[in-house]
Amino acid sequence: MFIHRLFRYGWIAALLLSACAPGVQMQDAPQVEPSPAGDWTVKLTQSGGFAGVMLTVQVSSDGKLTAENQRTRRSVTQTLPPETVAQIKPQVARVLQVTPAVPHSGCADCFLYRLELTSGDGSTRVEADDMTLADSGIADVVRLLQQLRDRALGTNP
Repeated sequence: MFIHRLFRYGWIAALLLSACAPGVQMQDAPQVEPSPAGDWTVKLTQSGGFAGVMLTVQVSSDGKLTAENQRTRRSVTQTLPPETVAQIKPQVARVLQVTPAVPHSGCADCFLYRLELTSGDGSTRVEADDMTLADSGIADVVRLLQQLRDRALGTNP
């Protein structure tokens, strides 16, 4: 009986002490980026500035790009290579994580950027201006879409 009781108390002590021991650190599971459901379309509208710019670029998951400069009335439609669409998709997916905030900083001559994403998940719209773009969560995709737009239009506004 004494041995049985000793064994029981030893087992309880071992259990309690093991709870205080440093644990094995688990590796974090890889973070899965959200992805737009099915087909998607992203549209960037850049407006304002001292000259009253109005530029748009729209890219869809099938690679169709439409760029337009409303001031010059120039519009271009082209098909992007699959590698470029693959480069855009993770940027578009990050837009799903952005929480829209107050876009205007009060800057009178700043550009206003409106990014609209439409997919099977619904639609999202995020706005920023030159002063708030860096902290908006959309700066990378805005830069990428501007490059594609300017290359398509053959200009740099």
